Amino acid sequence: MSDTQPSSSANSFGGVCCVYDDPTWLAEMIRSTYDNVAVLLFLVGEKPWNGSATDNRETIRIIENTPDPAGKLKLIRGQWTSETEQRNAGLLLLQNLGIPYCFTVDADEIYDPLELESMQRLVLTKPEVGAWYMSWWTYWKSERYRIDPPEEFQPLVFLRIGRGKFAEHRAVVAHGHEAIPSTVGMCHHMSYARSDEEIARKISTFSHAHEIRPGWFEDIWLRWDSNHALENLHPVYPHAYRRAVEQPQSALPPVLRHG
Repeated sequence: MSDTQPSSSANSFGGVCCVYDDPTWLAEMIRSTYDNVAVLLFLVGEKPWNGSATDNRETIRIIENTPDPAGKLKLIRGQWTSETEQRNAGLLLLQNLGIPYCFTVDADEIYDPLELESMQRLVLTKPEVGAWYMSWWTYWKSERYRIDPPEEFQPLVFLRIGRGKFAEHRAVVAHGHEAIPSTVGMCHHMSYARSDEEIARKISTFSHAHEIRPGWFEDIWLRWDSNHALENLHPVYPHAYRRAVEQPQSALPPVLRHG
């Protein structure tokens, strides 16, 4: 699966990926996290969280055909009514497997495996903390560009089973909250590193679809290609994405480096 050895902390973490019709970076996500988990559960609903059903076959194909020498990849189909319900279903599955930590990873989130192991080692030193949050690099258009400065939002990444649950979307209620220092490790978030067609589909189906500011796709997303000086790029919270700048290849995780 990868050139690295399995993480010594891998058995304590089970990855849960709630995904629907999101194949763009899925293979890279799997490769970048495979050695750091005991299992990687893919919870695939029958329809997206918002909007009409689309073609989910490529997502399923990637999950079913990615090399899995250790038998870690598990596909679970379901008809959950919300993102919150779907994510909590993943917690229950891990609890039944006896895995103490949920590693929340979406299909467009990529890691440097060594950084991810450092993050996990830190978590294991504080079992009293229920919820852990991370910083991330957010990419724009492709792996060549990232948002600057990094957005302030810190999403949940690890949740100790039995010490918390999802309350709304990815937000949790938990006993004890702590942030992982960016010097220990960060996620590489590829959410906006997509084609025009993929972005148009994304903003019509994701959890914030009803909050998109009018004209964003034409006025910001498409115009940026001819004017890289555009600012306030986020479709819902403009100032969260101040500008996009080039990301040095040396800052990319191994799975995204070329040459």
